[in-house]
Amino acid sequence: MLSVACGSLGVLTTVPEKELRAALDRFAAGDWLARHLPALDVSAGGEHVAWAINDLVLARRGGTQLLAEVCVDGELYVRMAGDGIVVATPVGSSAYSMAAGGSLLAAGTNAFVCTPLAMHGGCAPPLVVSDDRQVTIEIDPGHGGFDLEVDGFLVDTEAHRFSVSSEHAYATLVALDGSRSGLPWLRERGLISDSPRVVARGSQELNVKRET
Repeated sequence: MLSVACGSLGVLTTVPEKELRAALDRFAAGDWLARHLPALDVSAGGEHVAWAINDLVLARRGGTQLLAEVCVDGELYVRMAGDGIVVATPVGSSAYSMAAGGSLLAAGTNAFVCTPLAMHGGCAPPLVVSDDRQVTIEIDPGHGGFDLEVDGFLVDTEAHRFSVSSEHAYATLVALDGSRSGLPWLRERGLISDSPRVVARGSQELNVKRET
């Protein structure tokens, strides 16, 4: 997979659109590096439903809340009511999950994270799960129904109970020397930013050095 940034953030991308031709030439010449990415295996009733390189989202549809029971290897984590839940890989943890207050997983972390969305009452912080364990989510969608989104695409399903596990090295991302990823890329894109007090202090110290 050679990913191209056509938008403004492009956290998972290798090159901007204007550099695509040169990137394809380098790929054809074998001048590239392999970056292996895990994926989430989503199944229902013993049948495979989808692969998620970024995340899967179970979200309420309409005005009613979505009820969900979340378990890890059969152990109950929480019974929740709210807008839904996001389950994200380390790469996907910097997207919807992070926007909802979820933990950011560093590249190479052997885990995935479950982040409740606008939970109504109770207490269930984002849960980081080892990638050798399985998460099951059983939902009661109410009369409003629900949507299953996988990497931003709607998946048609009538299932109400889903199993999620992690698959090592599911995809190979084409990387070029100079490709930016991980924490430096998140900082460059402004998804991670320093405290204003620290920034101001750094600017003051720089001005002092210039004056001296």
